[in-house]
Amino acid sequence: MFYPFTIKSSVIDQLKLETGTYTSADEDPEKYTRKAQLRQYLASTNGLIDGKALKDALFPKGKYHIFLSHSHGDLPIAQYLKAWFNVNCGLKCFIDADVWSNAYDLLKELDNKYSKTTTDNYDYNRCTQTAAHVYFM
Repeated sequence: MFYPFTIKSSVIDQLKLETGTYTSADEDPEKYTRKAQLRQYLASTNGLIDGKALKDALFPKGKYHIFLSHSHGDLPIAQYLKAWFNVNCGLKCFIDADVWSNAYDLLKELDNKYSKTTTDNYDYNRCTQTAAHVYFM
């Protein structure tokens, strides 16, 4: 079921005071080390990447009660709201930015390793192919 609603800024200020953090007790602790894991994985591949293994390592799994849609500029507010729902209601929220920031990190790492032609330039065709594969995952 879809239910849209608007939250006043005073409510967000109260959420910040009550929650005090973007993360909640059940937050994925590996989220903050995924970039290091990605670099380690890519260093061990010899150019052959197992898409399933990469997807399993980088993208969160789980069941969520709420899909929290938000404007890009409101990400910090969405993160406070996500933490508040978890702490006060025991509900897990999925925020797409949690995944897409990982996809962008993944693309940057892949392009740095496989698509760079010089220090400051990338091969457009390789970058496009990389993006297509990552978004398909």
